[in-house]
Amino acid sequence: MSAHSQPNRPEKSQLKSLQIRKARILNKVRYSAITSNGPSTNLYKRMTFSEFERFREQEGNREKQVEFIDNFVYMAPSPTIKHQRISRELLTGIHLSLKNTDCEVFDAPTDLVLTIEDTQNVVIPDVFVVCNLDEEETKRVTKTPLLVIEILSNNRVDDEVTKFVKYEQAGIPEYWIVDPEERVITQYILNAENKYPAKGHSFKAGTITSVRVPSYTADVGELLNL
Repeated sequence: MSAHSQPNRPEKSQLKSLQIRKARILNKVRYSAITSNGPSTNLYKRMTFSEFERFREQEGNREKQVEFIDNFVYMAPSPTIKHQRISRELLTGIHLSLKNTDCEVFDAPTDLVLTIEDTQNVVIPDVFVVCNLDEEETKRVTKTPLLVIEILSNNRVDDEVTKFVKYEQAGIPEYWIVDPEERVITQYILNAENKYPAKGHSFKAGTITSVRVPSYTADVGELLNL
């Protein structure tokens, strides 16, 4: 099904069921953050955006990868060696594919600001592509990316649930989740209702080509074998 075609009735039912399950998990994550007993080991504490801005400027916090999602602060753990190898390969390949275009690829720890219903969220994707970036954006990217890629590491909940929901709400048209452990890349494309499909397109071999950045194609096996 193309990104512009209407999903049929079974797909709509499956999509609604997935959204309900993800919403329940997300609510559990948020509640557990308050009780300090949640499935996300990266959750730090709850605070306002102003408090978050001051928190990041404190001594010892400036070099940390700290994200702010729905008034919760997430402290990202140090990535694994395999994570970094995959990230480097993605960054290099996408960078080369974007030569002589108005698009750029960024990696962590670049801040991406997602404004959803007048609420600011600050995330740090592993890799993302933005086009026609405003020159005044020197500290953070506020423009909606065409593509965001997350590489699973210590906590799957953050990328598969929390960020999945935020990226969908922010209208990011394409989202990849790279799972080194399960050796699979899952590609999600926003449909006509601005929702990700209930089940993304999974790649375990062959090649994967970005829908929104069609100049980039990756060898799945080569990427997952790094």
